[in-house]
Amino acid sequence: MVERLKQFLVDEFNLTFEEACKMSLEEKKALFDKCVEIELDEAYKSDPISERGLLAATWVTIITQKEDEMKE
Repeated sequence: MVERLKQFLVDEFNLTFEEACKMSLEEKKALFDKCVEIELDEAYKSDPISERGLLAATWVTIITQKEDEMKE
């Protein structure tokens, strides 16, 4: 699953995991917004949601959890 998540970043955003980790807060917010958009688009198009949509949803969760950890 980890490799699929990393590959999702490359496929969708031409971004490595390492590059994503180094992003500024504003860049991570933009990545979050794009992942939410993909998740919603995929959920609307197919039932059950596609793998692309699930990967986007997982990144939304990861980004949200990391932001919450940073606030603590």
